[in-house]
Amino acid sequence: METDVHKWLKEIGLRFLKEKGMDMVVREVQFKCGIADCCGLNFKRKEVRVLECKATKQDYVRDHKLFDLPKSYYAESHYFYIICPYGVIDKNLVQPGIGLIYVKDNDEYEIIKKPKKNTSRLKTLFDTTLRIAIRRLSNELYYKDEKEYRDITDQQYISKADIYLSAIRCPQCKHVTKELISKSKTKEVQCKHCKQMINIKNAKVRDITGYNQKFIDKLKQLQGD
Repeated sequence: METDVHKWLKEIGLRFLKEKGMDMVVREVQFKCGIADCCGLNFKRKEVRVLECKATKQDYVRDHKLFDLPKSYYAESHYFYIICPYGVIDKNLVQPGIGLIYVKDNDEYEIIKKPKKNTSRLKTLFDTTLRIAIRRLSNELYYKDEKEYRDITDQQYISKADIYLSAIRCPQCKHVTKELISKSKTKEVQCKHCKQMINIKNAKVRDITGYNQKFIDKLKQLQGD
């Protein structure tokens, strides 16, 4: 089962690729050597960048293909990186040519080791990677469970919302807790995984949907019936 830390690294990895100028970023793209965690494509440059997420040193060490460049994602991309929590993997353990990115608890990332561009002919050509990435992205959109993002009230209670159903990532364990919060009043929520209190200001918060005073009044009215 995928861990919360691994999911978190994927999110940061996709953001990194977008900030590197990739036109398309996709999770879990199939290559000849395996399924890459994050893949970015730049259409104009016909460039492929791949990130492999490693939550622990042990996870990295046992992935033997990463220590043999011709058998790794390095041979299938122009730039290849390992991304991990801050300090988990020493840069001296990373093969020459592969980049290393550290991610801090506040979601900031730092390039510890720059990758060397692979100028040889890619094992998986750009057009093939693009076709696979498009198929992967369309399947993800089609089969994704959209219940979390679907507003069953058809947005009639979102205007000038006071209360939000939010997904809050714990800085400690990276687990996401879904909770009803007030943006003006809620200061902390308890992580449902590690039970630590999460300071809203120091956490990554994603609003799923919001409810205004009209919605709250209607709930009170129903409770009084």
